[in-house]
Amino acid sequence: MAQQLINPKAPQNVSGVINGDGSVSVNWDSVPGAKASVIHYGEANESDPHNATFMGYTESTSWTLASGDVPTLQPEDKLYLYVQSFNEVGTGANDIEKAQYLNTNALGSEWSEPVVLKVAPATRSIPNESSTVAEIKTYLDSQSIAYPSTAKKDELLTLIGGTE
Repeated sequence: MAQQLINPKAPQNVSGVINGDGSVSVNWDSVPGAKASVIHYGEANESDPHNATFMGYTESTSWTLASGDVPTLQPEDKLYLYVQSFNEVGTGANDIEKAQYLNTNALGSEWSEPVVLKVAPATRSIPNESSTVAEIKTYLDSQSIAYPSTAKKDELLTLIGGTE
């Protein structure tokens, strides 16, 4: 009699964070019978799971993607990650090979609901008296605030409310 492989349940309560160093960490609840997990993700803002072509591998309930391996992200971009559990461990010389092995040769769970990580908006400091004229003009340009080309520093600051 052939052994029947039982497909584990999809991971639940998946959460994640973009760390201060630019790496990405993902965590989820333990899945009974699961021995490994594959994390699927795509390029920035790719919400279609069919295009989540990158994979990570772990034999625990957490995984971190090194900052150098994170897709290029800009302020306000989103990164969609999905976790799939397996009732066997991957085979290969490294985590990429192990993930590919499971993805190709094993019966995994349904994918988790996506965890969507959003890059924080760019912080733009408002110029003040210690800012240079060039910095103030760059800020005014970014805010689409018109100013005379001959305006002096105090006049430019007045336009943004930098001085009374």
